[in-house]
Amino acid sequence: MISTTMDIWLDSARYDRETLSDLRDNLVRVFNLPTHQADTLVNGNAHRIKRACSQEEAEKLTKQFASWGIELRIEASTGKNPETLKRQKLAQRQCSRSHRAGTVSRT
Repeated sequence: MISTTMDIWLDSARYDRETLSDLRDNLVRVFNLPTHQADTLVNGNAHRIKRACSQEEAEKLTKQFASWGIELRIEASTGKNPETLKRQKLAQRQCSRSHRAGTVSRT
């Protein structure tokens, strides 16, 4: 049997300022996060908060955050950050266009 690991994401752009402030306080209090790290997690961007965890861990975190009114995104672990993959694909397309246009320098 293959064990699938999960990545847990927080999409903080979905929430209002008051909800994020409460979440920040909960992260500091419950998980003992340094204030600056909690601030980063609630800055309006998506952040992977747990990488390659078990389904049991994912369910536990999901329930904890749900009790604070926060929905987490759970994805099967790929080992790669989706944002990094997007940037890599964009760079590949731009390189391919430059090559077709003959603008690639050859040294």
